Amino acid sequence: MAGKSKSSILFPTRIALLLVLPSLILYLFFNTWPMVFSIGVALTNANRYNISPDPAKIKGYENAIACAKILKETPEYRDKASTLFDKLRIYFFNLSHALYKLNEIINQSIDVSKIPRDIRDELAYSTSQLYGLPSEVRRVFNCTELNYTTKEEIIPVVLLDKLDSLLSLSGTIKDRLQYAQLFPEEVSISELRNLTSKANTILSEIESGFSKLAVGYDEYMSETIERFQKERDELELRFVGVENFAKLFNDVRFYNALYKTLLFVATSVPLKVALGVLLAVFYSSNLVLGRKAIRALLLVPWAMPFLLSALSWRILFRPQDGPVAAILGLDMYTNEWHAFLVYNLFEAWLAYPFIMTVTQGALRGIPKDVIEASYID
Repeated sequence: MAGKSKSSILFPTRIALLLVLPSLILYLFFNTWPMVFSIGVALTNANRYNISPDPAKIKGYENAIACAKILKETPEYRDKASTLFDKLRIYFFNLSHALYKLNEIINQSIDVSKIPRDIRDELAYSTSQLYGLPSEVRRVFNCTELNYTTKEEIIPVVLLDKLDSLLSLSGTIKDRLQYAQLFPEEVSISELRNLTSKANTILSEIESGFSKLAVGYDEYMSETIERFQKERDELELRFVGVENFAKLFNDVRFYNALYKTLLFVATSVPLKVALGVLLAVFYSSNLVLGRKAIRALLLVPWAMPFLLSALSWRILFRPQDGPVAAILGLDMYTNEWHAFLVYNLFEAWLAYPFIMTVTQGALRGIPKDVIEASYID
């Protein structure tokens, strides 16, 4: 004990290190890793889709790619697709012919109850051929049946939806024709004309779509595989170096945002500093009556929760019914400079209490004789 100083006895170095080092390590960790993580993310192709992708979705794309390759390259499935396309072509031709003959009769504006039976029968037969066709198309190109579970569709979903719509429309036309035989006054020519027009439009689009598939089957499958590969790659996080920064510096919006940010700093900082200093100097004077109570009121923005302050200012400056917006004629929703002014005022409102308090503390530390001497000077 003889060789130790009093301070080393009261404050041992080991205890000091045990107290300081963990705090220092935790401080550095929680302040460093977010910065390192942000820099690392900036050097990748990260977006809201691939920053934390669903493994099941990636697996679904991989299964869809494998399925499309089998449908493209395996003779068995190519033959199934070819047979299906031939059947579709025949069925679409039959329905198109039935609708064409029905249109000819409708355009003559005859009584709907007098539409020939052979036309009604032909339409009914053509419609019956369509039953089960959408499910057959889905079955032939169903990846799940090939043990490749995926939610992706090989055939365009739009084309399948139109096939369902065509079946529904042709069934409606058939039912309305049958109903017209019993209650002709409840089915009009204009109604049938409208239904057949829609059916012809959809049929034309479907025929065109499946015709392209049949003629360019290999090309379509290759494009489908490439599309799935691209969508899968978009879900994978990969290093891109400074590519994001190159895009940023080549984007005009970046320079506009930088200009607005610098302008906001150049206007908001002097405004809130000047307001805080002026209020501190003014209410530090003994000549102001009730300065303590007023100073307390001026600290209200500092004490208010940020959300409450933001909501209050929004109500005051709302273009529709805000009282301050109505008096000043401001519309911060459509005029960017009006919004710029409101943001500056709001920033000053939030910051001036702190600046005022710090300045008042500094003013109290100045000796009175120095202040009195400055008054005399």
